[in-house]
Amino acid sequence: MPRRTMAVLALAVSTLGLSPIALRAQAVSDSAEFVNWRGVQEYDIGQLREKIMGVSRAIPKSKLSWRPMDGTRSFHDIFAHIAAEGIIEPTSFGVALPAGSLADFDAEEARLRGLTDEQVLAAMDRSLESLGKTISGLSRQRANDPIVFFGVKTYMRGAIALSMGDLHEHLGQLVSYARMNKIVPPWSRKS
Repeated sequence: MPRRTMAVLALAVSTLGLSPIALRAQAVSDSAEFVNWRGVQEYDIGQLREKIMGVSRAIPKSKLSWRPMDGTRSFHDIFAHIAAEGIIEPTSFGVALPAGSLADFDAEEARLRGLTDEQVLAAMDRSLESLGKTISGLSRQRANDPIVFFGVKTYMRGAIALSMGDLHEHLGQLVSYARMNKIVPPWSRKS
């Protein structure tokens, strides 16, 4: 940065009651904050993937079409929905749509519901893995880019927060369905 620019910046900063040292510390802090934030998101998606896949494997095949009442999703439908989210949502973050997938969320979810139980479980696992890789590869600059996420104007960080919250909701849905069927999630079992 040219000296004159630095001097003007120092004057402006001192007028605001800040020092250049505090600004440099803030930049380092922001960088450390981002790395920490991304690490938390990576951990969260890893835990979500492990728990979603764990509870899904604990459900007997004979129960995968079970639903608590008419008009609600079955286990299979929830798996298709989660898989569709893991396939479609990363496209908002600049990730290419996987080959064979449909760009329209509802159409992709319908396509996935038509798969066999094994195929939809595999698609769900791949989509959660892809979402994790997307988060792991996120740069600080990209995380602060404005985007439109399912019609909501936000930043990439905001979209990831929305995505994680929604996946937690579906994990809770799977756990409640499992418990209604007397299936104990693997992480809740006593040794």
